[in-house]
Amino acid sequence: MQKRVEKQLYYQLVHKLILKITIITSYFKFITLFNNYFLNNSKINLYKITPQTKQERKGCDNKNDN
Repeated sequence: MQKRVEKQLYYQLVHKLILKITIITSYFKFITLFNNYFLNNSKINLYKITPQTKQERKGCDNKNDN
């Protein structure tokens, strides 16, 4: 009886862990999909890193760059 209860608790724990992992991964997938949609449809790229050197700045001066 004791082993049966321990086994049941173990299976519950594993099931909860798997559930948490799937929820977290689906959340991150949703976030990345949303970010990709937002970045592809926006005129201004919010996540664009500003270039530090003059050489890099020269390449980013194009106004038609999305």
